[in-house]
Amino acid sequence: MILPCEAFDNFPPGLPGTMVALVARLPGGLQLAARQLRIGRLRRLPLLFGQMARRPLPDDLVRGWTEPLLNQPDIRRDLIRYCRGPLPKEALVRNTEALREFTGETLVLWSPDNRVMPPEHGRRLAELLPAGRYAEVPGAYVLSMLDEPETVAREIGEFLVSATGR
Repeated sequence: MILPCEAFDNFPPGLPGTMVALVARLPGGLQLAARQLRIGRLRRLPLLFGQMARRPLPDDLVRGWTEPLLNQPDIRRDLIRYCRGPLPKEALVRNTEALREFTGETLVLWSPDNRVMPPEHGRRLAELLPAGRYAEVPGAYVLSMLDEPETVAREIGEFLVSATGR
C-alpha cells in the first residue's frame, strides 16, 4: 500500500518539505516549527500543513505528533539527524526505480488534488510496480487518510479482498 509520499525526484517535497529542511538547519528550528504547528491558524498556512490537509487538523492529533519532538531529546536528535542528512536526488530516484523488483500486489492510492506530491508520481509508481494498481482519493491532499477516511478505507478494503482472493 502506497499513499502520497516522496518519490522520484520530489525531495524535499514541495513547500512544506523545503521549509522543514530549512528550519532543521537552524538551532532550535524544529522545536519552533513544532510549537507553530500547535497553533491552528498557523498550522493551516501553506508553509506548514496548509498544503498537506484539506481540512484543519485536530489540536489533539497535532499535539500527539509534536509532543515527542518537544519533550524527548532522543527523538529530537534523531529527527534533526534525518532532516540534516544527505539524500541526493539521484539516490531517491534510484531507490524509487528499484521498486520494479517488488513483485507483490500493491495499491498506489494517490490524492490527485494535492500540490505537494505530484499526481503523475502516483500513476508512475503504479506503472513501475509489476503488480501495481492505481486508485485515486479525490478531494484529498497529502494526508488523504485524514481528509477522506471513508474513501481510503473503502479502497484499502477492496484491494485487500481482491488481493487475498487470488
